[in-house]
Amino acid sequence: MNKIKTLLVLILVLTLAPFFNGPVNAADETMESIILATTYSVSDTGLLDELLADFKAKEKISVKPIIAGSGESLKMGERGECDVIIAHSREAEEKFMESGFGKDRKSLAKNEFYLIGPENDPAKAAASKDIYEAFTAIDKNATFISRGDKSGTHTREMAIWKKAGIEKKAGEKYIVCGQGMAETLRIADEKAAYTLCDSATYTVLKTKLKIKNIFADPKNLTNIYSIITINPEKSAKIKYSGAKKFYDFMFSKETIEKISAFGVKKYASPLFTVLDENKK
Repeated sequence: MNKIKTLLVLILVLTLAPFFNGPVNAADETMESIILATTYSVSDTGLLDELLADFKAKEKISVKPIIAGSGESLKMGERGECDVIIAHSREAEEKFMESGFGKDRKSLAKNEFYLIGPENDPAKAAASKDIYEAFTAIDKNATFISRGDKSGTHTREMAIWKKAGIEKKAGEKYIVCGQGMAETLRIADEKAAYTLCDSATYTVLKTKLKIKNIFADPKNLTNIYSIITINPEKSAKIKYSGAKKFYDFMFSKETIEKISAFGVKKYASPLFTVLDENKK
C-alpha cells in the first residue's frame, strides 16, 4: 500500500512540476540572441529595459546586456566577448575604431556631467568660473570620490584633473572606489564628498541623496553616447547580423522618439537628448 501511495505522489509531482517551474517558452529557447556591453547610466535610468523589450518585440532577437564602464565595454569588444556596445568615451571609442575592432560607430544622444557634492559646498566650488577651477578648489579643500574604473565618467574626470594641472593619487582626500555610478554616488553621499556624475543618473537618484548638483558646465561637460558594432573579422564569435539590426534599431524613428520622451513625464525634461543629426 505504501509503495502505491509513493508511486501516486511521484506521478502527481511530475505532472505538476511544469506549473511550479513556469511554462517553457520554446520561442525564447530558439530565438537569436546577441550580447550588448553598455554603460551604467543607460541601465540605471531604466531606459535600457524599455529599449531591449521594444527591440525583442520588433526583431525577434533577445539581447543579453552586460553593464560595465565604457573602458571595460570596449575591452570586451576587443576580446570578442560582445556583439555591440553603448559607450560614452569619445577618445577611447575613436582608438577602438582606428584599431579595427569596431565595424560601425555613430553618436546617438547626449546629456552632461555634473559636479555633485555636499550642499554646504565646503570647497566653494559653485563660485568657480569653470569645471577646472572647481576641481582645483576641491583639490585644496575637500574630498573627492573617483570611480577609478576607466569608465567614460572616470576618463572625463581624469581629463579634467589633467587640464587643471593636477596629478591625483589615491589617498585620504582622493578615494578611488572602483564602483559603478550609483554606488559611487552612495559613497560620496556617505562621506559628504564630491564626485563627477552624468546628469541622467543623478536626476534619477537625487531624491535618495543628501549631496547636490553643485556645479554644471555645459560648455566643457557635454557627455555623448555612441553605438558601436564589433568587427566580425576580428572574431568568429561575433554575431554581426543581429548587432547591425540593433544598431539600426537604435537610430530608428521609433527609438529616437522614445529616447526624446524618456523621463519627461517624471522629471519634466528628457534624461538624454538625441543629437540633431539623428532627428527625422
